Amino acid sequence: MPLFDFSTASRIPIAKPYFWVYWAITIPLTISVVAIYGTYLVWVGRKNRAEDKKARGAVPPSVNSPPPEFVPEFAPDEEPVPPNG
Repeated sequence: MPLFDFSTASRIPIAKPYFWVYWAITIPLTISVVAIYGTYLVWVGRKNRAEDKKARGAVPPSVNSPPPEFVPEFAPDEEPVPPNG
């Protein structure tokens, strides 16, 4: 079903009487697709945040802190002593 009539003498395309059907279908369909996609993005984002939070809770605290040999043992007003070697 063509939406334009090119058979006029001036060769200017003229919209056919049922051109409104095109807009009646495409606008709601486009809005629906964008809404579904947006809902999907929100759902995936929440799912990923929940998985990240669960994964962070599963890591023991010793993994997140540096080993004791790398923690400086001097007071803030002292100068660090360079290692020998």
